[in-house]
Amino acid sequence: MKIRLTFFLCLLSLISCGSRVLAQDTDVSSLLKTLHSSKPDTDRSKTYTEIADYYHRISNEDSSYYFVNQGLAFANSIDDKRRESKLLEVMGALDMEKNMYNKALQDFTQALNINKGINDIRATGIDYLSLGRVTISKGDYTHATNYYIEALKIFESINDKSKAGAAYMSLGMTCEALGENEKALNYLLKSQDMLNAVPFSVYNLQLMNDLGLVYHQLKNYDASMKILSIGIAKSTAPEYAFVRAQLLSNASGVLYDAGHHKEAIEYMNETLQLTRKMNFKESECYALVNIAETQADPVQALAHLKEALAISQEIGQKYLQMKIYESLAEFYKKQQRFAEALEATDKKNDLKDSILNKQKVVEIADLQSTYELGQSNNKVNNLTLINSRDEFRTKLVIAIAAGIGLILIIGGFYYRKVTLLNKQLVVQREELKELNDVTVAQKEELKDLNTVKDKIFSVIGHDLRSPLGNIISMLQVMEEEAGVINDEYLPYVNELRLQSLLTLDTLDKLLYWGKNSFKGIVIQQQIFTVDTIIKSNIELLTIAAQQKNITVTDKVPAGTQIFADVSHFDFVTRNLFSNALKFTPPGGSIHINATENDKPGFTVFAVHDTGVGMSQEEQDHLFSLDLTSKIGTQEEVGTGIGLMLCKEFVEKNGGELWVASKQGEGSTFYFSFKMA
Repeated sequence: MKIRLTFFLCLLSLISCGSRVLAQDTDVSSLLKTLHSSKPDTDRSKTYTEIADYYHRISNEDSSYYFVNQGLAFANSIDDKRRESKLLEVMGALDMEKNMYNKALQDFTQALNINKGINDIRATGIDYLSLGRVTISKGDYTHATNYYIEALKIFESINDKSKAGAAYMSLGMTCEALGENEKALNYLLKSQDMLNAVPFSVYNLQLMNDLGLVYHQLKNYDASMKILSIGIAKSTAPEYAFVRAQLLSNASGVLYDAGHHKEAIEYMNETLQLTRKMNFKESECYALVNIAETQADPVQALAHLKEALAISQEIGQKYLQMKIYESLAEFYKKQQRFAEALEATDKKNDLKDSILNKQKVVEIADLQSTYELGQSNNKVNNLTLINSRDEFRTKLVIAIAAGIGLILIIGGFYYRKVTLLNKQLVVQREELKELNDVTVAQKEELKDLNTVKDKIFSVIGHDLRSPLGNIISMLQVMEEEAGVINDEYLPYVNELRLQSLLTLDTLDKLLYWGKNSFKGIVIQQQIFTVDTIIKSNIELLTIAAQQKNITVTDKVPAGTQIFADVSHFDFVTRNLFSNALKFTPPGGSIHINATENDKPGFTVFAVHDTGVGMSQEEQDHLFSLDLTSKIGTQEEVGTGIGLMLCKEFVEKNGGELWVASKQGEGSTFYFSFKMA
């Protein structure tokens, strides 16, 4: 089962918003009447909060935004800090749902500062949970963990076991998202201790679901089904329907992986019925795809996939549409309907490009906000300069008035001197005007160059990369499916696909290098275990290594942790493995190890190969653009950009990258990252 019903962010929303998501339907008409008839005091700002919250719960974003802004203006006018913080929290939740994470971060931070100022300790803890939710949505697990720990300290200090249990749950699911399932289980069991001491609520059900999910990841199917079954039995009330859908879906996944396919399908069908009854459209799509992937009848499987696609298009969920097209492509491929498989793949790629372009729009909006802030600062500076000039002129007039007596004696001398000063001021103004004209022209030129640069990268990123990806997909279908082409052409198809993959890899490196050159390297450091990344990158090379009869060995001590950017470490190890494989002849070996004693405070990794080695001259130019790329032992080609990026990434994380090599004796690439 490739698509699973995932609820991590929904859980965080539930935790951050407290009991709001479970509130009963509100008579909004009575609230509106109360708003118009209430006195201009704290009761009115409370009513604004209730109306904004009501519209948020029924997903009427425009109305909710309207009453939030109206309420904030009124709360500010009467200095009602408590309601101002509540309205900011609703605003933050709305911005989160629109993926405006930076704005949401500002909303919750402002609410946090207000609640600290009025000494509302419990609300401060809830704001920390909300900030954790925002930062984890941005992929910043380190800061999210810090926010959750701060929330936990507060709730334990006021003995709020329910919210402390929610904080432990958030920490647990953060660890689960990072693949640290043992640590996740430890946090979730602490959450269980807390929640068992308070009346039963939706938190208890969510905890059962999360425990089942982690036990499933640990392949402890019996423990997973036991806790999920308890949750299913306790979630029959209508207000628990959303969590029940999670429990049923995750139970079907456990049963399917445990080999109990019939029972799994029964749970899938029950999940589908529940999501339809409660109008959970997105969850209904996931349930339909899960059923389709286990359906033996291809006609029914295709019907489920098309129904899921129609629903995802109705609700405008592009990411979900992309996943469904991916499932459709796999289905058509298994049915040997290659034209339809290619069409589904093209639509998936188009949606992927659309999602990436939307992310670029958000980035551009952030840049525009930064530019507008800079313009505002320039206006302030200009006003300051004008004020300074006014002060100077005023002082000059006073000085002239005070010197009238002296002017009567030496008037001729001072008259000449003032005239000369005025001429100099005129000359300086002309010079400043010329400099300003040059600056404006340079800004326009820079703007034009930036536009050309963006167009170039747009052409490379979309007009070149997407067709190349389609070519590789078509070649793979021709190579893997029997009867598509004659066997005598298979070697040529295989070679063409490999060359296309190398070209795509080179194109990706050029894009990566170009982005970092123009916008600078973005770094998000955190503590993580390197085992999974190293093993994953070795697995990527398995087929190529087998073709050259090369042994690749991982000698890094299990559980090694570093403090670095995860994507940078992944890129460095992947490229160094690829280079070692490229220049190692058939029958050779490659291994990676790590030590913590060679450089205090750092873990030093070493990738060693028994390849052709390098001369001293080659080593001197190894990490620069003027290096001429060498041909591999089996005519593999490259650009040299990968090594240059590796060095930049390592140094950006505070480490070093160097090489030791002799011709004919192989090479060893050393690189260091900070210890955790």
